[in-house]
Amino acid sequence: MKQSSYFSLYPVVPLTVSLVLGIVLGHRSCLAVPVWIWLEGMLGLLALSMLFRRYRQVRFYCLHALALLLGIALVGHAERVSTCPPFTTAHSWEGVVLDEPVDKGKTLRTDLFILSGPLKGHKVRAYIQKDRTYGYDSTLQVGRCLSGYSQMRPPRPLSDSHFDYPTYLKARGIVAQ
Repeated sequence: MKQSSYFSLYPVVPLTVSLVLGIVLGHRSCLAVPVWIWLEGMLGLLALSMLFRRYRQVRFYCLHALALLLGIALVGHAERVSTCPPFTTAHSWEGVVLDEPVDKGKTLRTDLFILSGPLKGHKVRAYIQKDRTYGYDSTLQVGRCLSGYSQMRPPRPLSDSHFDYPTYLKARGIVAQ
C-alpha cells in the first residue's frame, strides 16, 4: 500500500498557510503599497499559471503566490476602508446609539454609528456629559438618534498601560472617539 503524504491528504492546507502568511505580511506592508498593485500581481500570476498549465510545479508555486498576494490585498483593502480622515476642527454629526450607555461618573460612554458628516458610515466611541438639569441622559437608549457638534479624534493609547487600546477599538470597528 502506498503511503500518502500529509499535503496529498489535505491539499488546501498549503494554500491556507499561504493566505494566512499573506494576511500577516499585509499588516506590515498594506499602507505602503496601493491595493491595485497587489491585484495586478495576482492577475499576472494567474496568467502565468495558465500559460504554464502543463508544468505542475510552476502552477503550484503560482497558486501559492496568488494566495499570498490575495491575503495582502484583502488586508490592504480592509485597512483603507476602516481608517478615518484626519480631524483638525470640530464638525456636526448625526448618529444612532449602538449599545447601552455605561455610566462613567460625569459622563456616559456609548458607541455610535455616524449617519452624516465626515465619518458617515463609521462607528465611534462617544463620551456624553450627563445632563443634571433636565435629565435627558436617562432617555439615552439603543436605537436613539443623536446629533452633535464636536471634534472627533483617532483613539489614543492609554497612559501607563500595556493594553493596546487603539487596536482593541479597531478590532470592534471603532475609528474615532
